[in-house]
Amino acid sequence: MSYVICDTNIFISLFRGVNTTIAELQAISSENTLIPSISVMELYRGMRNKIEPTRMKKKLNSYNVIHYNEDVCTE
Repeated sequence: MSYVICDTNIFISLFRGVNTTIAELQAISSENTLIPSISVMELYRGMRNKIEPTRMKKKLNSYNVIHYNEDVCTE
């Protein structure tokens, strides 16, 4: 299986417990799911209190973060 890059909305759906999203991501597996570093920032930016960042960090630990750089952005 190849890697799948998922945007912020997919992770929001996952963390809200949407069954179809959970099933799809389980089929892909967290090892093959990539989350862009910008999406990580957006998820943290949406935090409402000081407890949520700790919970978010635990949730994101099983996913691979892809960081943008010139190599990623050019053909």
